[in-house]
Amino acid sequence: MQARAVATVLVGSLLAAALQKESLFPLRLGQTKADLVIVLISCCAMIWGIRGGLLSGVLAGVLQGLAQGASIGSVIASRTFSGYIAGRAAVVVAPGQVLMAAPLAFATTLVCELIYYLFSPWAPFQAWVRVVAGEALFNAGLALLVHWLLMRAGGKARAS
Repeated sequence: MQARAVATVLVGSLLAAALQKESLFPLRLGQTKADLVIVLISCCAMIWGIRGGLLSGVLAGVLQGLAQGASIGSVIASRTFSGYIAGRAAVVVAPGQVLMAAPLAFATTLVCELIYYLFSPWAPFQAWVRVVAGEALFNAGLALLVHWLLMRAGGKARAS
């Protein structure tokens, strides 16, 4: 990864974790809340591969865990594993295919939230499925914008 890409991941992780705090930026559609950290991880993995997914997963996971204050280890582990898995999955698509960011963000959200749920269950499974399904759809829509912004800001993507 180039220095510009690393700087983009660092700044993006900081912004995503800060904006995830609801008092700063209440991004909701009804009862469904987007998770900008997962969207960032998914898009970084698609653009910069496994390294981008892992770096954004660790950084954003630590920052989000510190901001939330609870279950820090579960947040970091779920974001890091998700970044790795998204990076592995993203090798089959070209980094510049903006429309592929949506299904990758959808799948990354499901994987990330499932890992987090396995580490620290917070609701009955049926309620969890309803919440995560809405979040995954919302994240898929946001991924199109975030991917486009990261491609413009981050410089050279991985080789396809």
